[in-house]
This record gives sequence, C-alpha cells and structure tokens, in this order.
Amino acid sequence: MDLANKLLELRKKKGLSQEEVADRLGVSRQTVSKWETGMSTPDFDKIGPLCELYEISTNELMNVNYDAPKFEKEDQSIKRKKTILLMIAVFLYITCVIPVIFTDAGLDEIVAITIMFVMVAFATCLLIYRGAMYGNHNDKPKMIPKNETKVNAIYKVLTSVLAILTVIIYLLISFLTGAWYITWIIFLIFGLVKAIIRLFFVLNGEEVYDEDDEN
Repeated sequence: MDLANKLLELRKKKGLSQEEVADRLGVSRQTVSKWETGMSTPDFDKIGPLCELYEISTNELMNVNYDAPKFEKEDQSIKRKKTILLMIAVFLYITCVIPVIFTDAGLDEIVAITIMFVMVAFATCLLIYRGAMYGNHNDKPKMIPKNETKVNAIYKVLTSVLAILTVIIYLLISFLTGAWYITWIIFLIFGLVKAIIRLFFVLNGEEVYDEDDEN
C-alpha cells in the first residue's frame, strides 16, 4: 500500500473527515486531499502530528511501498505505443519496394505497385493516427484559443492528406516513367502548396502551426 492510500485508510478508520484532519493539523482541506490522492506528500513537520492523530508510530506510517505514480505508468505506456506505431510505419516504408522487386520473378507489375501503394498509405495513416492520438505527449500544453485549435486541426488534416497524395503521385509517376532523377521535384511542389495553404489561413486572420513549430 502506498502512502496516499494508507493516509486515506487511517483517516477512515478514525472516522474523521478531511476538514477535521485539516483543522487539527493546521492545513487546508485541499492539502489533505492531495496527500490522499498522491498528488503531494506531507511535509516533514506534519509527519509527527499525523502519527499522533492516527495513533501510529512513524515507522508504521512510513513503511509503505512507493509505486510509480499513475501518470508515470500511463506516460510509459504511451511512449511504448508511439514507439511501436513508429516502428511499424518505418518497416512498411522500407519494405514497400519488395513487391516491385519481385516483378522480375514473375509478379504482375500492376499488382506489385498496388501492394506498394497500400503499404505506403497504411504506414502514412499510422503516422497520422500516432500524431492525432498522442502528439507531443511529454510537451507542456500550449495555451491556444479554442477557435484556433479547430482551425489548426483542419489545417493539419488538409496537409496530411496532401502529404499522402504527394507520396502516391511521386511513386506512381516514378515507376511508370522511371524518371527518378527528376520526380523528386514533386516534393518541392508539395512544400509550395503547403505554404500556400498556410498563407491562406494566415491572411484570413487564423493562426496555424505544425508539430515542428511546437518544439
């Protein structure tokens, strides 16, 4: 049992309310509540009075198991999920060319290209899902007005869809023409179109930002 749960259990055994405990210890009820929910721990000078109030020794009070706070466990879980999604997406990006390679072994070219596009699209969707669900989980939240948040969500959806279409068009044109040495210009066009979209929002008095802007 951790300290928070132990303090809660001791108070209930004594039949005291948080207000009564707060009055006897000279603290606020909110402070007692934070002790019992694990949001904070009692100051050193409150350990003695707590032990006297609950009629236990200091060793009995402090002999607890300090489990990791719930938010830390959740944070580690989210990190693992983000890492797994990223690994799957990268794996799909790297291996998406394998079907095309097997065209030399008799695999139909159209089927191979279709499989490749599906793998690329799925990997991109995973990255979008990862960003939408978890984002920069460890970053401090920014104070952004609600209307700007909605506008920025629209901006991110538009640019994400544009990014997927750009990759599909790039691969399609590259494989059909074999002009890999020049098709990379498509990504320059993507950057230009994205800048135009952002400028459109800015000129309309809306503030938009990318994840890179948040770091």
